[in-house]
Amino acid sequence: MTSADYEIADDGFDDVEGEIAALQDADAAQPSVDPVIRRAVPVSVTGDTDELIAAAIEECLEHFEANSATFLKLDHVGAVHQMRVALRRLRAFLKLFNHDVQVAKFATLRQQAGELASAFGVARELDVFAAMVAQGPALLFHNEEGMRLFMAACERRRAEGYGAAHAALAAPQTHAFIEDLRQFQQMRSWREALGEPEQCAILETPAKTFVRALLDREDRKCRKKAKRFSSLDENEKHELRIRFKALRYATEAFGPLICGRRKLAGYRAALAQVQDGLGAFNDLVVARKITEELRPFLSTNGLETKFAKASGMVLGWCARAQQETNAASGELVAQFRNARRPWD
Repeated sequence: MTSADYEIADDGFDDVEGEIAALQDADAAQPSVDPVIRRAVPVSVTGDTDELIAAAIEECLEHFEANSATFLKLDHVGAVHQMRVALRRLRAFLKLFNHDVQVAKFATLRQQAGELASAFGVARELDVFAAMVAQGPALLFHNEEGMRLFMAACERRRAEGYGAAHAALAAPQTHAFIEDLRQFQQMRSWREALGEPEQCAILETPAKTFVRALLDREDRKCRKKAKRFSSLDENEKHELRIRFKALRYATEAFGPLICGRRKLAGYRAALAQVQDGLGAFNDLVVARKITEELRPFLSTNGLETKFAKASGMVLGWCARAQQETNAASGELVAQFRNARRPWD
C-alpha cells in the first residue's frame, strides 16, 4: 500500500482493520483438528543419576518434537510456546547437571538449544505483545486512529516471526542438532567424557540423593539473590527470573522423586507465582523494545504522526504497568523467601 490508497483517512483505516482481521483470520482458519499440545511432564526414574540425566534429556526431546509436529501442521500459538519451553528446560537441566557432572558437551548443546529457542523468540514475543496491547492500550484508546495502524504493524511483524520460526525448524542445522542430542542421550556419551573417578562415581549416586542436593542448592541461590530484589536493575531481575525458572523446571521435573505431590504443591505454587510475576515484568521490558522497533512495519505513508502517537500511548501504558508489576513481583519474591522447602 501507498498513500494513494488513502484518499480519505477513515477509508484508509478501514483497510487497516481489514488487514488485521485477515491476518487474525489466517490464524483461526486451521483444519478442524484438535491441536495436540504436549506439555512438560515429571521425570520418572528409580535408579541412579546416570538414568536421571538420560530420562531428563529424553523428556525434553519428546516435548520438543511433539510440539514441532503440531506447529508444522497447524501453526498453533501453544505449540510455539511449548517448543521454547522444551528448549529452555533442556538448557536449564544441562546447566544444573554440569554443576556436578562436568562435561563440555553439555555447554555445546546448551548453546545450540539457546540459538534455536531464539529463532522462535520473535513469534512468541509477538504473540504475548499483541495480546497485551489488545487487552490494554488498544482497548483503552480504541477510538485513536493510530492504534489501528499500530495493531496492523504488530500483526505484520508477528507473521514475519512465524515465518522465521518455520525456517528455523526446517533448517539443516536444526535437524543435525536434534539427531546429535538424541544420539548423545541414547549412547549416554557423558560417561565417556568424564575423566576423574570422583565424577564417574557421581553417576552412580541414587537419583533421589542427587535431586535433593540439586534442589536444595538452587533454592538457596534463589533466596540469596532475592534478598536484594529492591536494588536489582532490569538486567539483574531478568537474571533472577531465569534462576527462578530453572528452579521451577527442576522442581516440577524432579521434585516428585523426593516429595509427594501434595507436599510439593504449595512450594510449586509459590515458585509459579514468582516466575509469573517476574515474567510479566520482563514482558513489559520486551514490549518497550518491540514498540520502538515496529515503525518499519507501518505499511502506509503519510500517517507516521498518528502511528507515533499510538506508539507513545503504548509506551506510556507499559511504563505504568511496569511500575505496578515491579511492586507486585517484589511482594511475591518476599512471600517465596518465607516458603518452606518441602524436602527438609
